[in-house]
Formats: sequence, C-alpha cells, structure tokens
Amino acid sequence: MKPLFNPIYLLLCVIVFSTGAQKADNELIRVLSTGSLLKGAKITMSDNSTVHLYLGIPYAEPPVEENRYKAPITRKKWNGILDATYYKVSCLYDSPNFNDTLTARYMSEDCLHLSVITSELCVRSGGCPVAVYLHGSNFNYASSLLIPVEDIARNWATKNITVVTINFRLGSFGFLNLGAKTTAAKNAGLLDQLEALRWIQREIGHFGGDAGRVTLLGWGTGAINVDLLAISPATGGLFHQIAMIGGAAGTMSNINKDSNVAATRKLAIEAKCATTVTWDMANKEDIVGCLRAKDASELLAVQRFIEDKSKFYAFDAPVRDVGFTVASSHVHYTPHVHFCCYHELTESKFWVVALNKRRRAYSMMIGSVSNSVSWLKDALKPNLLIPNKKILKVICQFAVIQRHFNLTGKLVKACQKEYSTVMLGSNLIEDVAIVLPIYDSASANTANGGTTFLFEYFSDNEKQPLFSFASTNVEGAKPDYPTAAISQFVKTGDPSTDEAQWQPFTTERDNFVALTNASLPMNVDSYHFEAVNFWTKTAPKIVEQVEWLKENGTSLLKDVLEARLEAIFSLKAIKAMKVIEKVKEKWNNIIKDAIVRITSLLEDLKEKIEKQEKAAVIDGNKWMQESTCGADIVIEMNKLIDQILSDIHQLFVSDSFTVIKSDEEQMNSLNPAVRVSIVRSISPTTISEGIPEQTEPMFAQSVDEFMWSSVSSTWFWIIHGVGVVIIIALIIIVCIMYCRRNKKRAYESLS
Repeated sequence: MKPLFNPIYLLLCVIVFSTGAQKADNELIRVLSTGSLLKGAKITMSDNSTVHLYLGIPYAEPPVEENRYKAPITRKKWNGILDATYYKVSCLYDSPNFNDTLTARYMSEDCLHLSVITSELCVRSGGCPVAVYLHGSNFNYASSLLIPVEDIARNWATKNITVVTINFRLGSFGFLNLGAKTTAAKNAGLLDQLEALRWIQREIGHFGGDAGRVTLLGWGTGAINVDLLAISPATGGLFHQIAMIGGAAGTMSNINKDSNVAATRKLAIEAKCATTVTWDMANKEDIVGCLRAKDASELLAVQRFIEDKSKFYAFDAPVRDVGFTVASSHVHYTPHVHFCCYHELTESKFWVVALNKRRRAYSMMIGSVSNSVSWLKDALKPNLLIPNKKILKVICQFAVIQRHFNLTGKLVKACQKEYSTVMLGSNLIEDVAIVLPIYDSASANTANGGTTFLFEYFSDNEKQPLFSFASTNVEGAKPDYPTAAISQFVKTGDPSTDEAQWQPFTTERDNFVALTNASLPMNVDSYHFEAVNFWTKTAPKIVEQVEWLKENGTSLLKDVLEARLEAIFSLKAIKAMKVIEKVKEKWNNIIKDAIVRITSLLEDLKEKIEKQEKAAVIDGNKWMQESTCGADIVIEMNKLIDQILSDIHQLFVSDSFTVIKSDEEQMNSLNPAVRVSIVRSISPTTISEGIPEQTEPMFAQSVDEFMWSSVSSTWFWIIHGVGVVIIIALIIIVCIMYCRRNKKRAYESLS
C-alpha cells in the first residue's frame, strides 16, 4: 500500500513554510545604528491594511542606582534580539490627582523606553512623516502605556504616519532639585525627552520615518511640554513642527531655578536623608547619595505622602537652568547636563517670556478648548457664581503676577472691573493660564517667521476631548475631521483639507479657526477679544502710566511750578504789574462770588428742609433733622469748595498766562528756555527737541526783581491762604448754626 503522504512532498512543504515564516520574521526585525536587534509584531486593521508595532525599545541606560537622578546615558548595544512585541513598563508614579495608576507590576525605575507604530507601507518605502506624542499630567503622573496601541494604529499609522510615544521620568525621579550644584540633574525628565528625540534622529529611518519631518504633539500639560522644548536652545534640529492643544510654555512662566526645592527638602526629610536642622548645613551631594541608596518604592511612597499632605510640595514643574554655550557662530549643547536657557537668561525673572521672543520659527498648530479647565469651574461652583469682590481681587492679583506686571493697585482694580460681569475666577484663570499663553506663543512664532494655525474648539460635551491622541469621532461632527486636520498638518504643515481651508494666524487680525461639533471649521477674527485686548493693550498702558508717574510725578510738579515762576520772573515790570492787578481783581471777584454762593446755598437748604419737615409731619415719621441737614450740607459744601478752589486754580494758571499770551510780543520776548518751561508745564510731551536749553541767567533788571519779590514773598501767599481758610471756616460755622436753629424749630413743630 502506498503511503498516504509522499515524504518528499511533506519535506518540501515544511521547507517552503519555514522559509516563508523566516521571511516574515525577518521583515519584523530592525537593526539599529548601534548594531542592536529588535523584533516587532504586525496587526491587520479593519481596512485590511497592515501596521507594524515596535514597543518598549530602550533609548537610554536604566536610570537606577548610581544613575538615579542623573541625565540619561545613551543606550549601548544589547545582546540578542529584543522582543518589541509588547509594552514594557511605565515610569514610577503614584498621584492622588490620577485614577488610572498602573500596578507595581507595570511600573519600574528602568523605564526609559519608546514605542514606534507605523504602517507596512512606511516600513517598505520609507520617508513617512513622524509624529512624536508627549503625554501630559503635570510632569508627575500618567504614561504612554495608557494609550491603546490599536487606537494609535487606527487613527494615525493607517494614514502612513510613523508614530513615536515616549516614557520619561516623572515627579521626584525626574525633577529633583536640591537648590545647589550636584550630580543630580534638575530637569532629568526633560533631558530624557531630549535623548529620545536624538534617538529618533538616528534611528527612525529604520522604521520608515523621515528624520527631517518630525512633529511634536501634546495635549494639556503635554502641550506645555512641547512648547518648552520648542523654546529651549538645546533642541535645535530635533523636530520641525509642533501641534499644541490646551496649553503653552507661558502657563509655567513663573517657574525659576528654585522650583521643586521645597518638595526636595520635604522628600529628603521624610526619607531620613536630612532633618530640618541638617538640610541647610549638610553637603547636598551627601543627601543625593542617601536618596540613591533608598529603594525606589520607598521614595515613591514618600512622594505620595507629600502630595496627600500638601499639593504645594508636588514635583510638577521643570526648573530654569543653563543649556548650552555659543562659540564661533555655532550652537553647541552641553550633552546630558542642561535644558533651558541662554547664559544671559540664567537670572532672568521671566525666562519663558524671554525665550519665547527668541524662539525658532516652526510650522505651528495651536489652540484652546472650551471647558479645558472644567475641573476648575466645578471646584468653584456654586459659591463663586455669586460676585465676591474679595475673591476676585485675589485672583486678579494672581493674574497680574502671572502676566508679569508689577502688582499695582490701579491694575488690580482695572482687572476687577473687567471681570466683574463674568463668572468669578474660572474665566479669569483660564484666560491668564491657557488662552493668553497660547496667544503669546502664536504671536511670537508668527513674528519670528513661522506659520501658525490658531484655533478654538467650542464643545458642550466637557468629557469629549478634541485631538486626543487616541480620540474617537466627535459626536455630531463630520467623521474623523479633527484627526484628519491634525494628521494633514503632520504631513504637510497645514491642517487645511478639501472640506475647509485654515487661514494662517496674523497679529493684525488675531484670526483663528472656530471648531464646533455641528459644522466644519470657520475662519474668524479677534481671538478671545476681551481677554487679549485687556491684557495685551489696556493693562500695559495702565502699568506704563503708573510707572511714569512714579518716576516723573515729583519732577513734573516741580517743572510746572518752575515754569510759572520763570514766566513771571522773565516779564518786565509793567507786565508783572498787569498780572498782579489781574490777580487782585480776580481774587476780589472770587470772594464776592463765594459770599453770594453761600447765601444762595443756605436759602436753598432752608427751602429744602422746610419741604422735608412738612413731608415728615404728613407721614407721621420722626424726622432726623440733624442727619439730613448735615448730609445735605456736606454734599453741597464739597461741591462749592471744589468750585472755589477750581476758580483759584484758574486764576493762577489760566488768567495769569492769558495776560502773557494775549500779547504776542510779550511771549516772544521770553527767552527760549522760559518758553520751553511754559510749554512743559502744559504738556511735557510736546516740547520740541530742537529748542536749546538756556543756561544763561534770565532778566535781572532791578525793577523786575522788585516786582517779583512782591508777588513771590512769603506774606503774599500767607495772606491769600489765610483768606481761603477764613472763607471755608465762615461757611462751616454759618451752616452749623443754621442747622441747629432749624433742628430746634423742627422738633418744636413736631411736638
């Protein structure tokens, strides 16, 4: 009987199958520039396209033991073939602000990994644009592992975009700061990102990506992270486009070289590496050594304890430091050491603002989202829905500082007035923490030659994110439009699609693209007009006025007085006499007029009191004669005194100069310095720079001196000052007597 299967045929089948399997395996193996090997996986999508996954690739040496807190060290070649078919671990975190905390099994200090998700077409053909996604969550928690790989594959890789997600150190492991120079890098978490970006430049071509077409993407704190990288001098050439949603570097504009020092001190004390006494005296390097000797889980537990006790001590911000040197017209970074600033900005109070102005130009897509701080609005309800001046004042003080203005009462009051008709707190905080930093970055990028696409997303659904990296369709909108727009930006640098064109942002129009759930984008002018107008135009003018008055107020008053003295002093005797006669005549008229006004005022008050008395008797109410009379007199007296003082001011300021100005010859007879002084007293900003300063003595005729001495003598001013006081005193005495007399009459009539 013949065998059922021919052995030779079976052998051929096995060989063919094995060869095919081997070929398929070889397609998934990548060889890095170091010679390291890794093997990925591939999945078939619903549209029958194939996506390759390379997950958990180490880009730096494990930051453990002696490498804890240090800048990342480039990963050396490993032996064998790395299994890159699954996510490895997240960096350590445990925060009360985050519910999706992974178990210890999926977290480790050895976490400096990245993942690459790309299409089979990209792997075979190469040259695909690269999107690098940075997760957010306050530099303190979360992980790229929380993004489902299937969502990334469906929304991005199937569009032939090579996607990279990055793990980086968080919390105390990434942002320790002892306030002194030690072997602990202050911005280890940001330096991890730099190392990953350098890895992408070296290796992404092996995965079908184009190292010359790299776009950074971020949402919320991730957007802040992206913008900090964009303004850092250390990142030149590592990426070429940026897309930021719901945040910008200016949100953290007040962080400084001492950020996280308080948290580090608390961590060291709770971990028994220092005490409140020894912290200031101990060698900081000894403290670092002690912290490195602790178990990572112990330090994580201490960090959680600190955050539970006080959010103030959270490690939730980077640190200002110096990033590189400039020599021979070439920029050099100091590898693995620093992140932030130019040397001259080391001590700058507002280093983010300074770097923002000097930022490199990128193709930028940036926008804000309505309800992006819905957690804040929830926290403020319902108490702050009711206008509360004290709370609004505190928030305005915070806003003024956040916008880098000197804390002046005038600006705080203007802020209170500006925001008095909106929901207290939430709108103001959202404006200064999100909206305006976004506007600042958009404006700076455009001013420096970049192309900026600014947008605002309006949504009624607070739980539905826009442009979330693994987003699903926005309910009610054209399917996948947001994803299509941002993927189009990644590919071309312009989010415009066939359905809608996005107009680039200009500071002349402050234009933006309005996105809603119900329609396609619309190009609109005046991005957040009220907030932008107040904080970029009105507020600077107020501060400028306050600062100008501080610097020039005293000298201005002095100039006004000196100008008038010089004007009179420079006139000849006859002209001075005219002024004196005019003063006397006007003074007499003012006194006569004041007496007439007082008499008229008392008659009016008498008539008013009689009417009130009759009304009170008719109503049967006890008439508070004294209070009513006193209030009326105070109001009317204030008006009268103001008018009299105004007339006196007009006498010395206006009429005296009318005599001078009425005669063109007289004015022309004044030397140039005197004319300058007169003009300065009226409007200091209108002086022509072409008029030379007069340094020679002015008229010195004895008759002039004599006439001036009579006007400028101490007795002249004392007599007139006493006159004013006497008039005011007489008015008050007469009014009091009149009130008392009428009070008595009123009570007599009531009885």
